[in-house]
Amino acid sequence: RLSDLEGWALQHTRTTSPLIIIPTTIGTGSGATRVAYLKRFDGTRMLRLDDPALHGDVTIVDPKMSKAASSLQTAMGIASILGRAFESLISIGTNVAVEQFAIQALSLVITHAYRVVHTPHDLESRAAVSTASQLAGIAFSQTGGSIAHALSIAMANGSEIPYGLAMWILLPHCLRFELQGGSASATRMEALLGSSLEPEPGLEGIDSASWIARFLQGLTAGLSPTMPSRLYEVYDPRVQKRLLAPHQLEEVALAALDSFDMLTSRTKPNLRDLIRILEAAYWGYPSDSGTTEKPLR
Repeated sequence: RLSDLEGWALQHTRTTSPLIIIPTTIGTGSGATRVAYLKRFDGTRMLRLDDPALHGDVTIVDPKMSKAASSLQTAMGIASILGRAFESLISIGTNVAVEQFAIQALSLVITHAYRVVHTPHDLESRAAVSTASQLAGIAFSQTGGSIAHALSIAMANGSEIPYGLAMWILLPHCLRFELQGGSASATRMEALLGSSLEPEPGLEGIDSASWIARFLQGLTAGLSPTMPSRLYEVYDPRVQKRLLAPHQLEEVALAALDSFDMLTSRTKPNLRDLIRILEAAYWGYPSDSGTTEKPLR
């Protein structure tokens, strides 16, 4: 059974046949990682497989393979690229080499994201964003995730909200927590991205969380249907039912707090912190920094 293979190792050796990976989506950077998440057929939970054997010998990045993705699906993939790139920069496992992969991924996304969302058949832009996905995956495979990734995985596992949409909504709120209070991570982020991101008007330096929220909002402006900006707005139009209820937020927070992905977070949020982040993302208001503990410097 596939569920017997879940966890840290697949417990088998690689064969002599090469593993050739051809990504059919953008955002996850799956062609560069040793981790695979598989949804069970009954939809009850997601399996995590983690093993060096899942690293591909060859990854073929072909923009035509993801051309069938809709504009909104592509936008969710771009949010996933941003999440993986940003979190790899502030992870406890970051290093100079990782930073270069992450910054290059961000540069490609900033340059090509709008075109690939609004003109999905532009293969030049799609190739650039697909490359960004691979680069972010390389960085992420070295550093592991942080709060946004852990919460997005927990949400995708416990509800019908896809990972990309969860990342789309959660990322600004999670970064706002991780970079608050003039932390060393915030200072370092400003130094690394000073030439790439425009400062938020009226603020000194770079507010990465505000920049991401503004970037994502502008990315899908004019698209129909509109992309939800808060978890409260995510619902199934067929039955007019929200995909996540307020009482489920604590369950998502608990799952994320106990997840492997939280081990590589530089900040160490407690359950209350995660619930406050989720509440802010659910109702669409800024996190109250006075109710969260300061991140580790």
